[in-house]
Amino acid sequence: MEKGVESSSGATRVMLWTYPRTRSLSVEFAMATQPNIAVHHELYYTAYLFGGNVDDDENDSDMGFTFNEVKKRLEVVDEGKSVVFAKDMAYSLEGNFHNLPKGFRHSFLIRNPEKSIASLYNVFCETESRRPEDRAVQMSGVGELYELYMLVKTKQKSTPLIIDSDDLIRFPGQILRKYCDKVGIKYNDTMLSWKRGKQKVAHWPEPLKDAAFMYEDAVNSSGFDYNLSSLGTLDTSKLPQSVITCMESCKPLYLDMWENRIKPDTVETDI
Repeated sequence: MEKGVESSSGATRVMLWTYPRTRSLSVEFAMATQPNIAVHHELYYTAYLFGGNVDDDENDSDMGFTFNEVKKRLEVVDEGKSVVFAKDMAYSLEGNFHNLPKGFRHSFLIRNPEKSIASLYNVFCETESRRPEDRAVQMSGVGELYELYMLVKTKQKSTPLIIDSDDLIRFPGQILRKYCDKVGIKYNDTMLSWKRGKQKVAHWPEPLKDAAFMYEDAVNSSGFDYNLSSLGTLDTSKLPQSVITCMESCKPLYLDMWENRIKPDTVETDI
């Protein structure tokens, strides 16, 4: 365990939960521009891949990544930091919600599953030799995020904060400012741009740094400079039927969250 302050301190703690292909790295990189924010990249996902769902101290992994170890790590505030911000994949928890860190404000980043799942399928077409459609369906992540969203909503008896990815790309300053205000992070315009290059992944867990090449566009980005053509409607007719079925089953869950998202001052209804 690294030196720091235990969870009883007055630091602001924020979790951003999401699923693949929601442009979530842009929010992570924005937070990492601020020297007072300790940023954690997908520690639960690292445990999901390399540590398993070990819960007890007697069975801690050699790599330092079990759900229990991640929970304890997040509950410590690094010296000199006043904010802890962690971004992670909801499906990584595998339903082990008792491993959620204490003292955190849980928020959610969503994207139309017709876009996120199609993008994920395209990634697996490039990286998987067999049945990329099965991998895309398996790792779509919308159902797991919705399950966690409903749990948080029930426990806190109010609607959790939600960012829609397309809103964020259309109106990055508006959405990020509103999000920061609501979670207790001081907004700064310097969050809207960052340096290109691999130095942005220096805070990533060592096991994930080797996979940074898969996020080349994000690593080489310098801000919320996405191609706005990606915000339009996609032609899904040529996708495998299993992928289309997955999109259709996820869409109502997405829409339920989307209705409660942080809205920009200029509202567009194309989803």
